[in-house]
Amino acid sequence: MLHDARPGQPIDGEQIGLNGFVTLGLDGSNLRVRYYDQLSKDGDDFLLEEQWTQKDTVVAGTGVRLGPRGGKMTATRALQELIR
Repeated sequence: MLHDARPGQPIDGEQIGLNGFVTLGLDGSNLRVRYYDQLSKDGDDFLLEEQWTQKDTVVAGTGVRLGPRGGKMTATRALQELIR
């Protein structure tokens, strides 16, 4: 649904993509998921953020947004579909 086609630095002449990672923030029944790439400078310099919450036995997506670095991402569907 969402991908990053930006090239990273070549290694031994081989073109590779950028490395990335995710952080999970838990606050009671709420979960915040933030996606970063190797060029992110700090916690607020993310690509994408998802918000989730749990009520009883149901987990539901409550929000999704592109971060400051997210403008380079390619979406193949609407962002709201990521949290359905």
